Amino acid sequence: MPVIGYPALCRWSCLAVLVWLFVAVPVAHAHQIPGATYRGSLPNNGSLEFDVSADGTRITRIKVTGKGDVCEGTLEGTNLSLPITNHAFDHPTTDPLAFSGSFPSKQTAQGTIATDIDLGPPIGRCRASTASWTATTSASPAGSQECRDAVGAVNAAQVQVDSAQAAATSAQNAVDKTNATIAATRRKIKNGHKRLRKATTSAAKTKLQKQLKLANKTLAKARSALTNARAQLQGALAQQQDAATRQQTAAGQQQAEC
Repeated sequence: MPVIGYPALCRWSCLAVLVWLFVAVPVAHAHQIPGATYRGSLPNNGSLEFDVSADGTRITRIKVTGKGDVCEGTLEGTNLSLPITNHAFDHPTTDPLAFSGSFPSKQTAQGTIATDIDLGPPIGRCRASTASWTATTSASPAGSQECRDAVGAVNAAQVQVDSAQAAATSAQNAVDKTNATIAATRRKIKNGHKRLRKATTSAAKTKLQKQLKLANKTLAKARSALTNARAQLQGALAQQQDAATRQQTAAGQQQAEC
């Protein structure tokens, strides 16, 4: 069987130029890892590998080794610009290669491939029917948009946790302070009543009665403040729990994506 050689590679390179000139490449990030090389196997001991561009928006190189109906060998296209959009890419037209796929999870890609190459006389066209493929990469998934989003979510969740913790601490301090005010006011009222019972003059009694009246008003205000502080504390504790749950969810997503 002849090996696919320069004519087929040249034709593919020309196709790559057309794609570069006429296809508008959208900005897309997904599970694909910028700058990664993915490698996988094909039927009949074949193999494929392809590169993702440094910005994660394109397939820039594809290399396929395998057997067709009347040929076998290696086909490689470089300087390509096959757009990646919404986790997926698609070059549906053979001559020489129909190649499509997606990135369903971190460090993994899957899709289909088919070839139809004109090798000229005396061989003519060499074809390989559509086959499914799965490829993986050893590149770190830290560069994928999902990983960056997950890290951002973890950081945002930590900010929420810190804010909720601060709110809960502030509310608890308000409860403690109000309880201290209530306790001090009660002692003042108790002592006032003792002094009132011992008072011997009308003026002293009147003064103490005014002080007790003021202390009772202070006590009533403190009790109302305590009710509000306790409500704020309960709300802050609920927010703290919600923030902790969001943080746990974000950490799980980070582990899955990164």
